[in-house]
Amino acid sequence: MYIIAGCNTKNGTVGDDSARGEEYFELGWELVLTRLCVISGLKNKLFDPEKDTIVTINTRQFLYTSLFKNVISYQEFLSRNVSKDDIYDLTMDVGNWVVYNKPNTTANKLWSSQKDFIGSNYLYTSETAPEIGKFDLIDTNKILKDNNNFCCMVVRKRDHVPGRGMPESFVNDCLTRLYNKKYTIYVMGKSTESYENKEKNVYHISLQEMASLINDPRCKGLITPLSGGGMIRFFTGICPMITFDMTGHYSNTHPLMWGEPINFTRLSPSNWKLIQGYDPNLLNFI
Repeated sequence: MYIIAGCNTKNGTVGDDSARGEEYFELGWELVLTRLCVISGLKNKLFDPEKDTIVTINTRQFLYTSLFKNVISYQEFLSRNVSKDDIYDLTMDVGNWVVYNKPNTTANKLWSSQKDFIGSNYLYTSETAPEIGKFDLIDTNKILKDNNNFCCMVVRKRDHVPGRGMPESFVNDCLTRLYNKKYTIYVMGKSTESYENKEKNVYHISLQEMASLINDPRCKGLITPLSGGGMIRFFTGICPMITFDMTGHYSNTHPLMWGEPINFTRLSPSNWKLIQGYDPNLLNFI
């Protein structure tokens, strides 16, 4: 069985983006919805970790490679011309369930209701389901460029809801302030390779590398807009987080809007600062 947890016929970048889930399935939706469905199916023995194949976007395969023997990219999946009878498309089912409230979906079968899985009465926690925080991480010594304390930063550049990302001037201001604080900076995001500046200790990294670095005690903070990249801190990591909500979309009760239901690492005001807009003074937190 091929279980589709993420898909992309678009790259999710400026000039090649889409708001349609079947063309580009959001990272946040995958972390909060389809990946948790996969874990639920795994725990309920609906999915076989030895025989079934997880399909996702190529940069997200590490979300599953510690849980399933077979994990492939969506492009590899398309090249195999798999029979419809051998496909479990969670992305389509989750979209129908969340957007159109259709009850007869795989997602609805896996979750009797959303709150049974995530929320005040969720069925699984990071303690009862350690798979939630189980990612295939990299030895940080193979990623780090020096021995300095460092910060990770998510930069969002997309055509879809572009306002969620910080304007260029804010990004540059943030990088300058972190540099002045003597931090090495690791930037994660699509089409953000241009921010790499070795003279100022700024380096571009992958999502998997960032997920690994935020678990290193030398990481003094993750700075992020309200974006799927930053959401991974709710599932793994030990560093403080600063969130600049540029659009005011944050909702404490909504899983897809960074609400408490998906706060599996138990971030609190002591290690998570969130503000609507951009305030450079917040960087004093780290």
